[in-house]
Amino acid sequence: MAPQAPSDHKMPPAKTLPRIEPSSDRELSRARRRLIVGICALSLVVLISVCGYRWLGYPWMEAIWMVVITIATVGYGERNETNWEVMVFTIFVILFGITSATYTFGAFIQFAVRGELESFWGRRKMKKEIDHLSGHTVLCGFGRAGELLAENLVNHNVHVVVVERDNERYAAAVEQGLPTIHGDATDEEILLQAGLTRAATLVISMPNDADNVFITLTARNLSSEIQIISRAESPSTARKLKQAGASRVVLPTVSGAKMMARMITRPTTAELIELVAEAPLPHMELDELRLNEQSPLVGIDVREAEANKKHRLLVVSVKRPDGQMQFNPEGDYRFQPGDTVVLLGKHEDIARFKDQMSPKKNG
Repeated sequence: MAPQAPSDHKMPPAKTLPRIEPSSDRELSRARRRLIVGICALSLVVLISVCGYRWLGYPWMEAIWMVVITIATVGYGERNETNWEVMVFTIFVILFGITSATYTFGAFIQFAVRGELESFWGRRKMKKEIDHLSGHTVLCGFGRAGELLAENLVNHNVHVVVVERDNERYAAAVEQGLPTIHGDATDEEILLQAGLTRAATLVISMPNDADNVFITLTARNLSSEIQIISRAESPSTARKLKQAGASRVVLPTVSGAKMMARMITRPTTAELIELVAEAPLPHMELDELRLNEQSPLVGIDVREAEANKKHRLLVVSVKRPDGQMQFNPEGDYRFQPGDTVVLLGKHEDIARFKDQMSPKKNG
């Protein structure tokens, strides 16, 4: 199994990248209004002109014909015996008709070209931003679960690049300002465009288990170090995903059933787990700290760390480098390089503790 990316990896605050849609909504709205004004003006000129020719004695069909060939500057088939009233009226039709037609056609071209150019430059700028990302999370699938996941990750200052093939969900991701690749995540080239080889984590949240397995295989071949977290609908698929190279597999149906059973049999425990997992209270947080050889915690035991006494933190568990989890470690447990310490406490206390125990403070 590929090693997981360090959970305490510090990243710069995630910033909202430019939308793929036209970058200036005001400019596009102005072009749209100009097009609407042009269409209304041209329609009014045509209506008045047709009625004018009809008043001058032309049958309805011939009046329409005269307006069309006059505004279109074709000019063939008009009457040779036209009197001066018709000629004067035609002059005004030419002036107002051609002016409004030119204005409308120009507005249409501006509206179409602006949208295409803005879309092109938006995609180009977004690609440049993605190419500069490193240690980010690639999210395949922007359904309901993917949307909530992206929102939580952004709130925790984690860069997210979305890969989505559905047009509506792709547009939804773009609307939220997320850097998004429009394509099939089973395509190796699409994953590379999302910066998979530079990413820390790949999350696969596709509704189809076969797609999840295929994406896992493709991603693992592209990167042996990346952490892959995949969704699965059945336990048999979970085993296949593990064999394909997934680091972790989430079964929403199984997890939901267990949670509901816990609510019935152990409601207070379920409430505590939900409270910690969803973190609805800003003063409480469950976080983790990955230790390396330079960490000040390495070589001392839980008692000496005085996490509770000095920092008002509770050491909930320690995950050893071999993957074993030790809950509520004894006071004489000695921290080792590669340990992941799970802490419970206030956000500011955890942040202060992690900052003090960061290797950069040790030298």
